[in-house]
Amino acid sequence: MSSPLGLASTVTGGAAALGVYASAYLGSATWGASTSDWLTLTGAMFGAFVTASTAFRFANVVSNPPSSSGGGGTGGGGTGGAPTGGPGGAGKGGTGKEGTGTAPDPAVLI
Repeated sequence: MSSPLGLASTVTGGAAALGVYASAYLGSATWGASTSDWLTLTGAMFGAFVTASTAFRFANVVSNPPSSSGGGGTGGGGTGGAPTGGPGGAGKGGTGKEGTGTAPDPAVLI
């Protein structure tokens, strides 16, 4: 996990899973009366973790959409200063140098 967004998503999911643990296990006087209680608790904690982590990342992408400006050495172009960038392309106000723009973080788009 190399991005702060990934770390924040993990912490958010962990907090949601801890909330499920506290409400289902610690708040129940009869927990453990059934043999399937541990499986239900594990599934609920996993579901809370995934849901909260996904919602956190989705909210971040919606509030801060990835920029689509610049070449970054990817995309079309290459000759004649095509607007999509690439080697030799201008890339929406770029200088025509390869890699001058910023490419969106692929982890944010997932």
